[in-house]
Amino acid sequence: PQLIEVNARMGGGQIHETNLRCWGVDLVEETFFSSLGIPSRPPVPPQPMCAVAYCYINAPASGKVVGLEKLEEVVKRPNVVWAKPL
Repeated sequence: PQLIEVNARMGGGQIHETNLRCWGVDLVEETFFSSLGIPSRPPVPPQPMCAVAYCYINAPASGKVVGLEKLEEVVKRPNVVWAKPL
C-alpha cells in the first residue's frame, strides 16, 4: 500500500463551473449536503451536457498590465461564458 494525497475539498479554478455545466452537478451544494449528513446522490446524465474548456495564459515576463482590450474582445466571442484576469 502507498499513501496518496486525498483532498476533502472541491477543486479550485473552474472545477465548480465545469462540473455544473457538463454534468449538472453543483459541487458547492453537494458539499453542503455532505457537511450536514444529507445523502448525496445527484442525478448525473449518461453523457456530458456540453463541452467546457479553460486555460491559463502566463506572461512571458514579469511586468505591469496596462490594458485589458484583448480580454474584452475574447468576452464578446460567441459561446465564451467569461474571461477574467487572475
